[in-house]
Amino acid sequence: MSNPHSYSPAAPAAQATGATSLWMSLIYRPAINAALLGSAVFALCLFGIFSRTGGDLASYWPANAFLLGILIRYPHFSHRWAWIAAAAGYFLADAITGSSLSKNVLLNLANLSGVAVGYWIFHRAERSMNRLQTTSSVLYMLMAIVGASAMSGLLGAVAMIHLFNDTVLKGFAIWFATELVNYIGFLPLLLSIPSRKQFPSQPLRWLARQITIEKVSPAIALVLSAVFGHMVGGPGAVAFTIPALMWCAVSYSLFTTAFITFWVSAWSLISIIVNTLTDSHGVLNRDLVMSVRMGLSLVMLTPIMIGSVMVANRALVNRLKVLADHDELTNLPNRRAFLEASTSALQRLKERLESCSVLMIDIDHFKSVNDRFGHAAGDDVLRRLGQLFGECLRRQDIVGRLGGEEFAVFMPRASAADALQVAESIRISLEVTPITVPGQSQPLLCTVSIGLASDRLSTVTLDTMLVRADQCLYKAKQQGRNRVIQVSISD
Repeated sequence: MSNPHSYSPAAPAAQATGATSLWMSLIYRPAINAALLGSAVFALCLFGIFSRTGGDLASYWPANAFLLGILIRYPHFSHRWAWIAAAAGYFLADAITGSSLSKNVLLNLANLSGVAVGYWIFHRAERSMNRLQTTSSVLYMLMAIVGASAMSGLLGAVAMIHLFNDTVLKGFAIWFATELVNYIGFLPLLLSIPSRKQFPSQPLRWLARQITIEKVSPAIALVLSAVFGHMVGGPGAVAFTIPALMWCAVSYSLFTTAFITFWVSAWSLISIIVNTLTDSHGVLNRDLVMSVRMGLSLVMLTPIMIGSVMVANRALVNRLKVLADHDELTNLPNRRAFLEASTSALQRLKERLESCSVLMIDIDHFKSVNDRFGHAAGDDVLRRLGQLFGECLRRQDIVGRLGGEEFAVFMPRASAADALQVAESIRISLEVTPITVPGQSQPLLCTVSIGLASDRLSTVTLDTMLVRADQCLYKAKQQGRNRVIQVSISD
């Protein structure tokens, strides 16, 4: 009988590990996240403060949109310490740039209250709404932006009365328009950031493939229209980029569109307001500034709406393509998709004189399985074989269901020995896999016959390889089934 008070050397180590893990999760990581968030907010506040013109509000204020976007896009940042650190970033930025205490408090209470309302609205939505993958998600984002801007405007109106002697209505309108354009310009960029899995594994190679006339033309058109608008000047310059932005929206990903929109909005706000809407004494025409900001908000929203529609359309096209190219039962590529993918792969191998192999696979006595156990049992056999392909084949191999119980596999850069090893793995795996049949006391065991054709230099066509593999499959059937027969074409 064991002694309940016996000493275990592993116990203190386990307790120490548990304590360390608890400390990391409850204190260390939240503190680091809060410090990073507060520092970023502080830096963006300084940027906004230095963009102030003529004693007015900042020409561009990205801090609020940044804070809201991070809290929504990365929920692990959303905790009390993050809010405290962000608030510290706001107040510290105004403090070190000479703002009075009353001005500091009024301005930043308006900033934080707007972010809080936007976060509350987003927090009530489904997670899918936070990625701008549908038009409804963009409308929901717009609702959150309007709510956040309105809340900031209500408190900001008090600040505008105190700082600029504005009326309540005018103070609210100016603050609301300022928040609206800043949110629309920056928030979509953060919400559309791709996940880590969506980033290309080789970014430089991916970027090189994007440098084509078709890909760069929208960006070039955007730059030219922005330069032309700057040369012409005036409030109407905000509209010069609209056609190019729409072209970008239908040509690029949503994130790229949002990235472009962000820079266009920032440039437009700073360039137009500083260079066009101030008089000779550097005083802003504040009514005109408010009008430009409202108009620019709608301009910036247009490519985001179009981009979200394009995302939804691409997703629909991809789903339809999957349905058109895949067998519904096994979820494998159908005959047409298999032939297209294999032909394309073979062409690349021909250029490099690399080897390839083809497997033709047929389930033995499949008609008998359907007759004795029913078509549901036959479907189970087909599905199980489809799963075995995923377990036995290499990542680069192409498999397809040609029809009925017949399958084919194209194996690029596979020698005869490599292909034989894979074929035997498939054959043995199915042979030893029992398939449960409802109503039957004994599980069903099935086998496959496989024909293998290899070409050391990929010199023949895919049709020739399929014919030769099919001939080997016929021989395997003749010789008793449940076996692999192979032929080498180039020898």
